[in-house]
Amino acid sequence: MANRSILKAACLGLIIAAANMASMCGGDLDALHDADSGPDGSDTDTDTDSDSDTDTGTHIKLTGVDLLVVVDNSGSMAEEQAILSTQIFTLLNSFVDPLPGWPWPAIDDLRVAFVSSDMGLQWGAPAQPPQDGMQRAGCGDFGDNGAFQQGAYAPGGSGTISIQNDTIPCAAGASQCPTGWTCENITSGVGVCRTPGGDGANQTCPGVSSTWTETSADAPNATLPFQAACLSALGTDGCGFEQQLASAAAGVEKNKATFIRDDALLAVIVVSDEEDCSMQDGPGIFNSSQFKGPQINIACGENPQFLFEPNTFYSRLRGIKGDHGNALFFGAIVGVPYDPDKPGADGVCQGPGDTIAGCLEAPEMQPVVIDEPTGSGGTIPQYKPACTRGPADSVVTKARPGRRYVELATANPPDGFGAMSYVYSICNADWNPAMTAMGDRIAKIVHESK
Repeated sequence: MANRSILKAACLGLIIAAANMASMCGGDLDALHDADSGPDGSDTDTDTDSDSDTDTGTHIKLTGVDLLVVVDNSGSMAEEQAILSTQIFTLLNSFVDPLPGWPWPAIDDLRVAFVSSDMGLQWGAPAQPPQDGMQRAGCGDFGDNGAFQQGAYAPGGSGTISIQNDTIPCAAGASQCPTGWTCENITSGVGVCRTPGGDGANQTCPGVSSTWTETSADAPNATLPFQAACLSALGTDGCGFEQQLASAAAGVEKNKATFIRDDALLAVIVVSDEEDCSMQDGPGIFNSSQFKGPQINIACGENPQFLFEPNTFYSRLRGIKGDHGNALFFGAIVGVPYDPDKPGADGVCQGPGDTIAGCLEAPEMQPVVIDEPTGSGGTIPQYKPACTRGPADSVVTKARPGRRYVELATANPPDGFGAMSYVYSICNADWNPAMTAMGDRIAKIVHESK
């Protein structure tokens, strides 16, 4: 009976897009696809090509995916990084090792890299260091500056990560699982990964030879999802003044010659509980009264005139791909509201960018400054969270409104990604629905380009 309960919970959260999984979970495969995202070729957009975006740029045949994940490595992200290290298996398996009933063929060519949110206190383009005396504890001049991160493989790293049992969906043979794990509770061809020892802590990372991991038809890499999970473990010592979008652009531009391929879709996914503060005018931010106060992130929200417009980063990424309208995807697991009674369900702020146009008007997304209690019994000025997870006296996740990510996702080209994006609340305990949905949309873009 306990096993049946575990499986039922897994099904409710995963909403795996497989025909046999649909009957197992009481779901519907068609629910995974919106009106213009199915593999049947239906298309309700306004351009003249056969895909579901509305971009009029040139389109190319795509043969693989270059995936860059921006991981917030500030002090509040321990719980969320633990979720990512497990549930990134679902996203990557949907490409390289799909479950029975998955509507798309496997993608043979995949590269995966990670950057942190830590850009120090640099600002502008080209980057400038902070003014004298403006340094903050934990924030260097340039931070990681978009460099690919080694996670658990970094010098001094543990070489191990924790992975949750009974969470990663798998099929007979357990090829979707971490090395040495088994696939249990298989019903209609799909089960969940479980470690024989019963404890997913301190799993030894498989070797990796670079600052990213990859697989190809000529050199298949069966441990790619496990390696990626280890690369994602960035820790929580990064600068608390986060510039997530600037880090994504810097990471892509810095590694264009070695990581980015002309015929691969470029997918950028941001995982953060804080709003983006990619600064165009650092002195303007640094000299604000909010920056000089106890909570520097409020300086960003109260002074948007000193930040890069979100569409700047669409343009920078688009430029890397040579104006190919079908070669970009943006995902955001960030601070947006969700319904805890309907885990994983799309809504006003969760779903493809072209379906959540009303998100920025949601009450939870408004930047309202409150006096938030601290552990020492005092208060600190903060933005009211867009979402939380956990009881009031023991909140596990608390995420500020991620308005800039939503703006970037909901705007249509040339200002944003529109249908080529997906937004999900970081306050969900289960990210598998988002990983499944993003995997579906990315795979659709790649396979429909052929």
